[in-house]
Amino acid sequence: MKVIEESFVIGPSSSSSRPIHVYLSFKGDDETCRFTDMLWAALETDDLNTFWDDKKLEPGDSISLPRHFLKPIRQSNISIVVFSKNYASSIWCLEELSEIAARIHEPRYTVFPIFCDVDPSEIQNQSNSFEKAFAQHEQRFPTNLCKAHIWRSAINQVANLSAGWDVPYDPYPRVIDDIVIEVKKKVRQLEYVDADLVGMPSRVREIEKLLELGMNDEVRMLGICGMGGAGKTTFARVLHDRISHHFYASHFIINASEFHKVASQEYLKNNILENILVVIDGIRLPLYVNQMISLVNSNMLGGGSRIIIVTRDEGDLKWFGKHYIYRFKLLNKDEALQLFCKKAFKCDFPVRGYEEQIDSALQYASGLPLAIVILGHFLYNSRGPQKHFDEMDHKCKETFLDMACFFNEKNIKFVEGILDSVYRFSLDDILRPVKYNIQVVIEKSLMAIIDQKIQMHSLVQEMGRAIVRHEFPCRPEEWSRLWDFDDIFGVMQNDTATLKVEAIVLELEDSQGRTLRAEGLSRMRDLRLLIFRNVKFSGVLKHLSLMLQYISWHQYPFTSLPSSFHPFYLAELVLPDSRVTSIWDDDEGKVVKRWKRFYRLRNMNLSGSKDLIKLPNFESLPILQRLELEGCSKLSQLDSSMASLSTLEFLNLRNCSNLVSIPNDLFSLSSLKMLNLAGCSKFAYCLKFLPFDAVLGGRKIIQQSFLPCKRKTLWFESQFCRKQSLRRVKNGEKLKRSQPPRPPGENAAEDQTEEDEGVSVKGAAAPKLSRSKPVR
Repeated sequence: MKVIEESFVIGPSSSSSRPIHVYLSFKGDDETCRFTDMLWAALETDDLNTFWDDKKLEPGDSISLPRHFLKPIRQSNISIVVFSKNYASSIWCLEELSEIAARIHEPRYTVFPIFCDVDPSEIQNQSNSFEKAFAQHEQRFPTNLCKAHIWRSAINQVANLSAGWDVPYDPYPRVIDDIVIEVKKKVRQLEYVDADLVGMPSRVREIEKLLELGMNDEVRMLGICGMGGAGKTTFARVLHDRISHHFYASHFIINASEFHKVASQEYLKNNILENILVVIDGIRLPLYVNQMISLVNSNMLGGGSRIIIVTRDEGDLKWFGKHYIYRFKLLNKDEALQLFCKKAFKCDFPVRGYEEQIDSALQYASGLPLAIVILGHFLYNSRGPQKHFDEMDHKCKETFLDMACFFNEKNIKFVEGILDSVYRFSLDDILRPVKYNIQVVIEKSLMAIIDQKIQMHSLVQEMGRAIVRHEFPCRPEEWSRLWDFDDIFGVMQNDTATLKVEAIVLELEDSQGRTLRAEGLSRMRDLRLLIFRNVKFSGVLKHLSLMLQYISWHQYPFTSLPSSFHPFYLAELVLPDSRVTSIWDDDEGKVVKRWKRFYRLRNMNLSGSKDLIKLPNFESLPILQRLELEGCSKLSQLDSSMASLSTLEFLNLRNCSNLVSIPNDLFSLSSLKMLNLAGCSKFAYCLKFLPFDAVLGGRKIIQQSFLPCKRKTLWFESQFCRKQSLRRVKNGEKLKRSQPPRPPGENAAEDQTEEDEGVSVKGAAAPKLSRSKPVR
């Protein structure tokens, strides 16, 4: 069994959509490769996307760098050049260096030289091996001596930079930690200087003075206050990225679940007396004021910790003791003009002939950045929002209306996942993904994506909702979409819903004791999207629309789905923290009724459903890819039909504390990529997991012995990483079906090896750590 921390893939073959932070340039000889392996692994571990290439193929008679090298060099924030004795012998290395040197004076770009087991003066003076390499290049390419001159100049520029590291030979160079720290610091400094963030640097400097980051004698709280659309969230994100390297740990919290995690006693105990940065945005403070006070007044936070709260209402801060307030400033006249010109004319200055439109727009926006951005886009396209809407085709219009009614300020990836389920209905929908429709809406300046969140101006959002209400302004039962509690209450209470209602999304912070009649859903026969969160219900759920394609119902109050429900079109079923005991209330046996098959279901989430005791026959879920059962504490076994899930990729059984049986064939599913068994204590006893302790670098590793299965990734708790992440364990053979649990220590002689039906359960072997990741 091989225990590893990450599955590494060499840079160029990785299809990551993340921005390239670091470009590594080096000559691929043995010693340099060993050093760059460890450096690359350390950078990636700290979430620094790093591009490199091992240059196994030499260019022959060509002295031009391949095009696929140029793009990552030009997109990266930082280049690290690892000089070695043989560096100059590679034409590709010299071509890379020329491209890097060409950017060396750019304001948002930094180069770090590393001298790996070579005297810096040898490179700076281009002597010894470097002199020999250039003599060979000049002899080989006599007609291209100008290229050699460019290479020499590039070496001279980079090798003489003041920032860099001299790394003598060392099997485990500790300098890698220093390099990663410095690179992270520089990346944060570079990322916050965004050309579109007009006025941001001066505001960051002002707030840094209030935070007094050098003072470590107290826990300081700061409130960032200002009106909606002023850019507080963008500013807070920039500030977090800018200063987070000063702290032991940092958190940017945008929802209640993340806040509960950071405010928990378990988290505080694990980080006791450490200086921590917490930035809170996107939660309603009055609902969590007691936890917030406990966090602020906790004696567990170390001196120098900073808590930053982003809010529209200064009154939210009155509950706390000593605190500072930064009133977020709107853009001044010059900043507003600069931002408007960037969006309207794609430059930093106004264009003649548009003076009247510019004055009118800036007067209307009154320094509000979001309004300026929207109006600038409108002027750039010289058309208004209604005309933009009319020009779009039907599917793009539907996407825009969903955004306006339901998803403003939501995470774009989350919304794409929902709409992909709702609109994946025909071959045309599959060939034209939801991302295309979203991009069209963005190009029409009807919304923007900022910090991975959908941002739609209130005027545009109201226009979209007005379109939904247009024909029947006072009759919500005739609308295609319902999003307001009072409208939904009236429709369901009076049972007046018609076939026109296609989507309901109602997410409440607090239900305030109000309830909805479940029977009111029965008449909504064309409902395709249903999302409820923190909504209380009364009555009996008799029917659900057969057209439903996405259901997300937090705290679903019923013990099963309605027996009359036919889930033919359903692509996602999300019922977290529900009262479900089984999906269907009748005993299906081995034969699944045709109308109870989930033909299109890809994701089922029943996490936190503490009463769940029975899962459906999995033969009725032929394309299921993801199954979430975390915290289903009464679930004791998985049905043997789970072996039929040929498309299952993700299975989360974390904290299924009563689970004792898993079908053997589950572990030979070729599609299964991740299985989480953390907290399945009874199942661990059944398989006789034998924990052992190993000490490495003063840190404790807890590894569970596990039979090798076929290339699966199994997750167990680990205390090795400082962020206490889950350890991945690679395996290679089957597990046998578990037996009823017995306490550990009983029949200890049998704990080492047990033979049963040809399958053995063995004790743990010593861990083998991947060489690609340095222990830090």
